[in-house]
Amino acid sequence: MIVGASVVGSYLASLTGMDVWERNNGQKEKPCSTLISKRGYDDLLGRGYDDLIANKVKGAVIHAGKEELAVERKENVAFVISRLGLQRRLAEVAESRGASISYGRAWKGEQDEFVVGADGAASGVARSIGVKRDYFYAFQAHASMKQDPSFVHLYFGDYSRGLFAWSIPHSENEVELGLGVNGGNAGDCFRLFCSSIGVRFDETWKRQAALIPVFDASQPTVRGNVALVGDAAAQVKATTGGGIVFGLRCARILADAIRKNDLGSYERGWRNLHERDLRMHGRVRRFIDAADMPRLVGDLRNAEIGKTISLKGDMDHPRSLLASVALKSLVAPRLWKYLPQMMFA
Repeated sequence: MIVGASVVGSYLASLTGMDVWERNNGQKEKPCSTLISKRGYDDLLGRGYDDLIANKVKGAVIHAGKEELAVERKENVAFVISRLGLQRRLAEVAESRGASISYGRAWKGEQDEFVVGADGAASGVARSIGVKRDYFYAFQAHASMKQDPSFVHLYFGDYSRGLFAWSIPHSENEVELGLGVNGGNAGDCFRLFCSSIGVRFDETWKRQAALIPVFDASQPTVRGNVALVGDAAAQVKATTGGGIVFGLRCARILADAIRKNDLGSYERGWRNLHERDLRMHGRVRRFIDAADMPRLVGDLRNAEIGKTISLKGDMDHPRSLLASVALKSLVAPRLWKYLPQMMFA
């Protein structure tokens, strides 16, 4: 049994034909963006989902105080996808392959040959095996705002302590605004963010709050016949709060482990593939948290690090980028002061 008809839960059901219990009465929009790397999209989904792409992105603009740093490639690097549309499509594929999805059915500890927690950040299945989590608190909404649809914008400020704020274009005139914080009232922080970029909060729509789990390598994802995947396993990037690519890839590994009747191979397999990347995202997160972001962004721009990020950047796998930035820093005196933080964050 799979608990949760999330994107990852429905994808796993499409791979295994396992039945799904979903406590909601139907598919519901999840309050977080679906910005997925082109590389991850091509690997995991492919052309059968192209009609769900709302926009294609080539770069990002990072804002901190009055400082900005633009990063751009000639080709598309990420897609903005309808998350609800993706959930529904994956559920349809799962049902076409023999899975049964029971809506309005909450899991209360019932057992099966395998019990898979794909029930999100506040996973009841995870709690049942003693997992403890820390969280970011997120809030997002849609707004009418003109923005070059080729770029997402990331904002660092007092309104987004612990993570950042974002503006993701769905078209030339509609954006998805959001932020994450590590404490306090995310809704109040979101109002401040809207005000700072000239958007009226009362003119936004699709307002939603959410929890983003913080990855902790010490927490198990398998215990007995129970396995966790996706947000329930906190397979989430500490830099952005995103986790679709990691979640889907881990679902593939879990599907193989279920077929082999060996959940231990899932724990080993996904950690071998992704734990190092998730730890690296945590390291970048600590570096950002310790930095004076306006000064850092200005120094990176003046040292032309944007070009390095454009060439080496990868939304999901930061290791090669960090190595390239560290090497660039050795010949950029203005960046020397950051080297100890890069090495030991």
